[in-house]
Amino acid sequence: MATLATTDPELAMTLTLQIPDNALTWITQQSVVNALAMKSHREACKMGTPYDCDIQSIIKDWLRVDTAHAEEWLRSRMLDHY
Repeated sequence: MATLATTDPELAMTLTLQIPDNALTWITQQSVVNALAMKSHREACKMGTPYDCDIQSIIKDWLRVDTAHAEEWLRSRMLDHY
């Protein structure tokens, strides 16, 4: 899933929904979002938000490496810094 996440994150997330175990579905979705964060923090946060993934660590890392763009994204979604 992690490899697919960097090339087609929508398909990766769609495939995670086929997993019958809810806990395993969430873990797999989280791994997709984390893998996507290696490519783009913005894309990872955008993908993880509607699936209720934990994006806190991604946001923290994004704030560390690109504060201006991370804060802009957070403001646009009216989210507080974690």
